[in-house]
Amino acid sequence: MKLNGQQVNVRARKLTRIPRPDGEPVGLWIAALPLGFEEKVEQLFPSPVAPERLIWKSKGIPERDGDGRPMTKPDTNDPDYKKASARSTQLQGTFYVYQSLVQAEQNNGLAFDSVLGEDTPAGWTKFMDEIRQEFKDAGLSSGDLSLLMTAVLDVNNLSGEKIKEAMNDFLSLG
Repeated sequence: MKLNGQQVNVRARKLTRIPRPDGEPVGLWIAALPLGFEEKVEQLFPSPVAPERLIWKSKGIPERDGDGRPMTKPDTNDPDYKKASARSTQLQGTFYVYQSLVQAEQNNGLAFDSVLGEDTPAGWTKFMDEIRQEFKDAGLSSGDLSLLMTAVLDVNNLSGEKIKEAMNDFLSLG
């Protein structure tokens, strides 16, 4: 893309400072992720689908549609669905933070010990679990991850209630 004949690089980045109670804050750069990144995230860490439950009228009679078929709705309160949804969100959030960190060229000294094995959803899941453990081993708290996730959302111009909910799920799983 060009603007007035000049190549345009609109990829944003943001320096996020993580305060340390005993000294100097740690500065980490967060890079905006490329357009279409969401599809890769969903491919690697698919969001679960809530099970369908019958819609009941009073007296235990199922609600029916115009053709007489019983009507259903997603049961987002199903415990297995809620657990799978929180896990998916955790993996997606870890992936966003990790990719935003490693794609920021200013973090040229940043390195992780974990290495991706298989380039499959299962391989990436294992890798993100290892990266999350590295975040923990580095002393990052839930608050620190919240700062990083907020920076990821800001630099990618993402907002909304759904994203806030996802961030809370991301932070809630230890």
